Amino acid sequence: MRATLQDAIVESTIRDLLAATFDSSHVKKGFDVQEWKNRMFSDTLEEFNEAGLDYGSCTALVTESKVDAFREDSILGKLGARICRLTGQNPLNLNLRLLIWGAAAEFLVKSGLKKQVEELIAKW
Repeated sequence: MRATLQDAIVESTIRDLLAATFDSSHVKKGFDVQEWKNRMFSDTLEEFNEAGLDYGSCTALVTESKVDAFREDSILGKLGARICRLTGQNPLNLNLRLLIWGAAAEFLVKSGLKKQVEELIAKW
């Protein structure tokens, strides 16, 4: 089921994200926009697959711990730590973690992911 959801949602989401965030109207002459998009798609899909292995140990979307908001046994906890590490930021920076968690929650709501998953499950 997980692979079916991934195949149905991830690739189209990456393509939509690239389309929404990259304005090709201001690129230098000779810049191969399609090649760049293909490379970015491949790189992002590879990162997603690596993250899937990393997130496989997560047991919840958010941590239940009132004491340790930086635990990485939740998806949002691991996401926050991963982004901090990838950008060279302190993974214990609470303000940055709150910003990451808020952005992730907002994206999940706007993405319609819940509806997509429900539709796929209904097809089964």
